[in-house]
Amino acid sequence: MPVIRNGWRLLEYPALTASLDRLADSVRRLRAADPVDYVHHPNAKLLGRLLTIMLVEVPADPNRADYRLKGPLSPWRRVATGRWRLFFRFDSSSRIIAYCWLNGADGLRKDGDAGDPYAVFGRMVARGTPPEDWPALLRACRDAAREG
Repeated sequence: MPVIRNGWRLLEYPALTASLDRLADSVRRLRAADPVDYVHHPNAKLLGRLLTIMLVEVPADPNRADYRLKGPLSPWRRVATGRWRLFFRFDSSSRIIAYCWLNGADGLRKDGDAGDPYAVFGRMVARGTPPEDWPALLRACRDAAREG
């Protein structure tokens, strides 16, 4: 069953699903090892923050000015939390948000660096992973959801 929040259908591109699964697995291991204090670990805090962003904040207004990007990435949006960047696209007419990519710990925000998340994501989009074409992006998200 699809996730719907604030009237928006929420989809995930496979690259983001893989990142979130790894993060959730890490938090499960932390909880098993330390059921009380695991919540203070950076991974647990990041997972909680991402869930709030994806389920509450973005669906409240996916076109917020501070989410907008310029230049070649202007069709995309991103949410910044610390040095982490979550990239997504949305379509108002169909009320769909497609979450696509979260930079890894090895690509934290450092302006001008080749590993800068904006540079990395720009190269990914240029290669077509994720597709910049909205219908192709939807197909990729839906195909992955059916397989998963």
